[in-house]
Amino acid sequence: MINENAQKDAFGLFEKGRYAECLNIIHAIGTFQRDGPLRILEAVCLFETGLYEEAERCLRDLRICVPDLSEVCLYLGRILQVRGDDEARYAYSEAVRLDPDNPEGLRWYAKYVMDQNDYPAAVPVLTRLYTISDEIQDLSRLMHAFRKNKKPEYAVQAYLGNGSPSCCRIEYLSALVEAGRNSEILSEIKNPADCPDEEFTILITSLEQESPEKSDACILPHIISGCSKAAISAYIRLLIVQNRLKEAVGVWSTYLQNNPDPDYQVLIVPALAGLGDMTKAGELLENVLYPDPPPADTDKILSWLNLYRDIILEEGRDTQALIHKAGSVLHPAYLACAGLWSEDEGNYESARMYFQKAFRSDIVRGGLWYASHLERNSDSREWEKTITYILKNTSKIRDIELVTDTLFPKITRNLSLLRFFHGKLENLLVLLTSKGKSNYCNIAGILASEELSAGRYSQGMNLCLNALAEVPTHDIRTAEYLFSILMACKKPGLPMDYSRRDNTEKSKTTDKGPLISDLTPVEEAAYHYIRRHRVCSELDLRPICGTRRIAGLMNRLIRKISAEGWQIIMKDGMSESGEVYRYAGP
Repeated sequence: MINENAQKDAFGLFEKGRYAECLNIIHAIGTFQRDGPLRILEAVCLFETGLYEEAERCLRDLRICVPDLSEVCLYLGRILQVRGDDEARYAYSEAVRLDPDNPEGLRWYAKYVMDQNDYPAAVPVLTRLYTISDEIQDLSRLMHAFRKNKKPEYAVQAYLGNGSPSCCRIEYLSALVEAGRNSEILSEIKNPADCPDEEFTILITSLEQESPEKSDACILPHIISGCSKAAISAYIRLLIVQNRLKEAVGVWSTYLQNNPDPDYQVLIVPALAGLGDMTKAGELLENVLYPDPPPADTDKILSWLNLYRDIILEEGRDTQALIHKAGSVLHPAYLACAGLWSEDEGNYESARMYFQKAFRSDIVRGGLWYASHLERNSDSREWEKTITYILKNTSKIRDIELVTDTLFPKITRNLSLLRFFHGKLENLLVLLTSKGKSNYCNIAGILASEELSAGRYSQGMNLCLNALAEVPTHDIRTAEYLFSILMACKKPGLPMDYSRRDNTEKSKTTDKGPLISDLTPVEEAAYHYIRRHRVCSELDLRPICGTRRIAGLMNRLIRKISAEGWQIIMKDGMSESGEVYRYAGP
């Protein structure tokens, strides 16, 4: 029997946020005396005190004991998220499934999928959340998801349809810009000199597109009175777009020259290059890029390195020293650039060496660059081995989806790789983002088409049905594609009477194929059936021909067709339904 006073004290301390003291009381109670609510309280206290490993063990035990409790999944998801484990997505989705009206579960799940840039999945979750909570912050998150999902008009409607709350104003103005409604921005921001910095940055973007001639009158007073670095950088970009390069350099020199942020340092390089000051532009880029890589994402570093090379070429300097310098930095972007530049100069041996080093430094991004190099040089065998190695040794969902998204257009005719990708994604379905699921479904569609062409209709139908269950709700095109293949796989298996009625009108308007003389009515029926269905078995032909002796009948039919000079009906092996015949004619 649990001490009721001890249990009451534990809950009281928990309500006050005194989690460590609460844990002491819980642990003083025997392990086998702790009931469900007390064990949940223990898990939450362990989480709140940062004892994540112990909390995870406790929550996984509870997941077995009380599998229908949303809170257990929610806290398990939070622990897995802190640890960077992709299984957090499944835990959050289970929390929402078990209790779709719990705002906390919806909020954490929405935040997680937004962090994964899975905005199509976030929109329905946030819509449900705002319907339940009616909190303005949730409306702001929903508007942000609409914008990121490339539906700014929906964000505008959500703002105007919910009383135009002030805390959602930035999202509203950003949505107006993205929707191309720049004139409304100018009417919304009546006094640019006094507007907040975030609004001012949006105003600059709007002026660039709508009324560049008004930009100075609106922007300069605000800059002089003091504003954020982001707003100043937006104004400099506007000046560069307007080809006012000297003014851009002047503003940058006054406000951003001494700022160590690499983005602000590189910002002015195009203006300096446009003015012919290649030396200054090159110095800025060299200071940003060397001796150590800047704190920026790989794609941005790659673009800066290519910009630096363009300046070196413009100055007429030796590029070999540049290649060697980039190749000596152990960073995938630097090594990939060294490989690309060597390839441009025809030095394929050095290029391969640099790409291999990039592969070793980063199995995913470096591996993809190495694979592209192999593809450009028609080394298909090594290319396929590299792709397989990358997938086998990659476990993070984000990396697996990046590899799939990058390579999918290139492997549509490589069935062995398609099957490998399909199997890899199928094992991770509950963890995939919307984009990952769309790729899985499209791969399944291609494989189902191959099964259809080979006459393996049941395998094709299974692929389509499994994929249709996973199609993201917004991806209507993929759903229609899979459904069309499903129906094509299903049709040959329909009863013959239905198929004949269905094709009556069609058969009147289509050609009858090669005319074969001296066929009996039964042989002619078999010939037209196999021509219409392309692939069939002995079992399919029995009701058509009214006999079980299909093998002899088909041998006679094939001989008669061969005598006319045609080789259009082939035997294609055996199946559970008897011998298989394939039509290969017009």
